[in-house]
Amino acid sequence: MGAILSILKLEIKSYLTNTSALFWTFIYPILMLLLLIFVFSKNTTEIFYFNNIIGLMGLLIISSAIFGLTQAITSSRSHNIFLFYMLSPATFKQITLALIASRLIVVILYAFIFIVLSFYALNIITILNFKALILGFVSVFSSALFCFCLAIFVARIFQNEQSILGFCNIINLYALMSCNVFVPLEYLPNIGQLFIKTSIFYYLNQLLIKLFKGLILYWF
Repeated sequence: MGAILSILKLEIKSYLTNTSALFWTFIYPILMLLLLIFVFSKNTTEIFYFNNIIGLMGLLIISSAIFGLTQAITSSRSHNIFLFYMLSPATFKQITLALIASRLIVVILYAFIFIVLSFYALNIITILNFKALILGFVSVFSSALFCFCLAIFVARIFQNEQSILGFCNIINLYALMSCNVFVPLEYLPNIGQLFIKTSIFYYLNQLLIKLFKGLILYWF
């Protein structure tokens, strides 16, 4: 247990000092939020802002997982950091869990700070209630866990950082469309809607939206 906690602390520190991870986790969502505020300020409907902020939070989770974790893994691999971890009493499974947990802690905390401050800045904080926050936590945790597991799978396939970066850009663009940020799904042509609805990220975004509205999904 002590070895896992040590790895967890080291990975959190590593994550918070990784320039790429910091950009995709902290700066990228804020830039997108500023774009939402200043470019789409004429659309003042609460539902528009609500859906877009949830979509941005979904992008935050996806970007931090795909870009942050995969690049951290490849960098650690190239510097033989994992060899240092393997010399500890922790098993490979425990090391993997510590890697995921370190990212989950940072991303979930920041996701909630981001959504509360965004709702407050846009004066729609009254939409949130205790039930919505509890269900929202469940949805954020589930989505983040899935994305980080996906990131580890991607890192196992690609062996160098450039290949990962190219693949991550494709996923990020797909996720941007799937989360319906700035462009509602109903505004797209039928073929575009069909394309987006085949994405797992679309359903993750719908999960986030429904649960942050305080709706319990028995079918998801």
